Amino acid sequence: MQRYFYIRDQEMTAALTIDDGSRASIAPVEAFREYFGSEDVHELTYEQYQEICENDEIRL
Repeated sequence: MQRYFYIRDQEMTAALTIDDGSRASIAPVEAFREYFGSEDVHELTYEQYQEICENDEIRL
């Protein structure tokens, strides 16, 4: 499965491939703050992620 994130203070998007059924697949977005080294992490839908990547625009 894929999970999509926007790290606002780093102006970066990320797509992570995560094993279905793993703890990371059901973890809340807050659990990824340490991984990304940021307190400003937001989970995106695929459509939001795709729009940001195509248009280089962020609408959260």
